[in-house]
Amino acid sequence: MALGRPSADVEAWREIRAQVLARAQWRCQACRVRTRLEVHHVVKRAQGGSDFDLDRLVALCPPCHARTDAPYARGRLVITPLGQGHFTFTVVRGTDKWATRG
Repeated sequence: MALGRPSADVEAWREIRAQVLARAQWRCQACRVRTRLEVHHVVKRAQGGSDFDLDRLVALCPPCHARTDAPYARGRLVITPLGQGHFTFTVVRGTDKWATRG
């Protein structure tokens, strides 16, 4: 059970998800690929995040989503919200980094 804020019910989450994906123009916001997308909580609900904070929800393809929890040795995708549906994406690999804006 998440210790953060309450989660959206199935119907509300369906609407929130649709808004996030449409805002992203149905592309992964990190790599821009058009594929099956997932909605990622930049701040996990268990850490105080919310299903209802659209500025902290990002559309990601499954490989980019998996990288948000990857070990730093493999290259972790770190996402920083900038507001209004924009984010900075940085792959952190020890001291090696690259960044793109979405």
